[in-house]
Amino acid sequence: MPRRFLIGAVALSCIVFLAYYIYDYYRIPDAPEGHRITELVLPDRQGQPLALSSLRGKVVLVHFWASWCPPCREENHHWVKLYDELHPQGFTIYSISLDRHSDQWQAAIEKDRLAWPYHVSELQGWKGQNVQQFGIRSIPANFLLDERGNILGKNLTPEQVRRMLQRRHAN
Repeated sequence: MPRRFLIGAVALSCIVFLAYYIYDYYRIPDAPEGHRITELVLPDRQGQPLALSSLRGKVVLVHFWASWCPPCREENHHWVKLYDELHPQGFTIYSISLDRHSDQWQAAIEKDRLAWPYHVSELQGWKGQNVQQFGIRSIPANFLLDERGNILGKNLTPEQVRRMLQRRHAN
């Protein structure tokens, strides 16, 4: 009996450790709702610095993605539809690419028809300073910010963003 108990305890401990590891791996640790994202200033498509704070006054989706990420590319067409629908109401997207090669990043923007003008990248992949700062460990990942830069939510689907913004405009 004690041997079975010991084996069960070890197995349960392994399961709990694995579950916590998975949870910790996929969360974005530095950004609880209601707080602000630290200022971001990254190079845009022309290599010029583009500050996230320059978008204050708009609802902004800070969107982490990459050209080589199939789920990101699949999700992009949903973001395009949402942007087209809600941009006139003050919604925009600040896309941060985890690409390492400018030509692949630029081609993906064109191919996916990402119409918003705020595309930035350090071109350092997973080693980029902002990826590290926000604990991004999987993509796509995102933060939704209100007009003052406060975090409304994180890792939202396009439909969740639509519903949140519709509720905000209804009030």
